[in-house]
Amino acid sequence: MQPVVASLLAIVNDPQRNNDAKLSDSLLILHRNTMEGLALDPIDNSRHDAWNIAGLYFMRIGDFERARAVYDDMKQWFLLRQTEGRRRYHKGTAYHNLGVALLGLQRITDARHNILLAFIEDAISFEDPSGAPAYIALRQIFGISNDFLQEAMRTARRTAPENQINPENIYEQIMRIPGILTIPAPQQEMPINPLEEYERNIFNVDKTRLKDILQQVEQASTTREKKTSLETLSETLLSSVQGWSVIASTRTRTGELDRIIRNENSGHPFLSGLGSHILIECKNWSKKVGSSHIRIFVDKMAEHRLTAGIMLTRNGITGNDSRDAKGRIVSKFQQDGTITIVLTKEDLERVIGCYNLIRLLKEKAEDIRFGRL
Repeated sequence: MQPVVASLLAIVNDPQRNNDAKLSDSLLILHRNTMEGLALDPIDNSRHDAWNIAGLYFMRIGDFERARAVYDDMKQWFLLRQTEGRRRYHKGTAYHNLGVALLGLQRITDARHNILLAFIEDAISFEDPSGAPAYIALRQIFGISNDFLQEAMRTARRTAPENQINPENIYEQIMRIPGILTIPAPQQEMPINPLEEYERNIFNVDKTRLKDILQQVEQASTTREKKTSLETLSETLLSSVQGWSVIASTRTRTGELDRIIRNENSGHPFLSGLGSHILIECKNWSKKVGSSHIRIFVDKMAEHRLTAGIMLTRNGITGNDSRDAKGRIVSKFQQDGTITIVLTKEDLERVIGCYNLIRLLKEKAEDIRFGRL
């Protein structure tokens, strides 16, 4: 565990990394090590604190949105790992600290909801949850009665094990408890960022299916398997954006187009700005994609008068100067505004771990626009 902790500390204390990089790099390390038998084995509750290195760092600097992203990601990652391991892991740290971050964002109702979920987790995992942070927060911050929490604890413990996997199942039961006074309404509720809420609502992907397809991409051995598996993944991922429909492989007079997005989302400023159609290219290669293949891709976009394209490549692209693939992408944007977004295996793992695809695409487009690629 110590090498992982050292790596996380190095990331959050690195003055050369911006906060977006600190978030994404930390989550990548956490994902790679939070699995049974690895350094951050989720069976061991004491190892969950490694996630706090990133989460509490962002809270300390007042960046509650990125702190929220860490703990929301932790929650989703543990839920996903439970499905694979067919056993329950304690998720109290994720839900409680997600609630704290939401308090910092003045999202009071969401905060209370998540801290209640943390209490449910504590009630199942511990003999006496009354000394845990969730119980204390519910009593002192939200004024929820001890009688309500005691009945909630009993309900959680009586619930069938298969329904204890996800505390949301028990939450629904608790809110139907007869004879219990309704928990008090929050005194203040600030409006959330409407664009952020819209982005959460319009991207909805089956992460379990996406993970299964990504495994097929990695295990593919023949040329045909490599091609079809990554194209299937691109279709599953990109058709999960509201207003995007994926057109299957298209053969033109000059070659084949792997996939095309028909972009009918006019309600989001970034998505609508990508144009009516977006070209998709899939490269399931063991090596990085080079400059010559980026040139071919942007030439295809120019041929069909498209201003945006997305290339899915398992191992990324080469270089960072004008002769290599990254430099060619930046140069092409500077020349005529063409956006070429590259999604790698690591990016897909971030989406599976609960990173919003639309936010990821926006960040990558900004990296191109401002020369940070």
